Amino acid sequence: MWKGGEKLPDKRLRVAIVTASEKLFEGDAKSVTYPGAVGEGQILPGHAPMTCLLGGGTLLIDGNGNAEFEIERGVLSVDADRVEGLVRKR
Repeated sequence: MWKGGEKLPDKRLRVAIVTASEKLFEGDAKSVTYPGAVGEGQILPGHAPMTCLLGGGTLLIDGNGNAEFEIERGVLSVDADRVEGLVRKR
């Protein structure tokens, strides 16, 4: 979702969260707290690459203010301070 060579501000994540039909969030964040299929987790800058299944609950993005989304399920991918998620909203 991002162009190659794009430099991020220090200690920030680049986050994009979408559904099958709309973009919910795209921007920088300090952290992402997610409802994993087996428990809650948090992503901070420097997180190891991973892909995880999301369960039902609140997806919280802490950026310039907070963005919260109630989701049923989804998938989240983290790589090189980039977080991308495909979710189904409640």
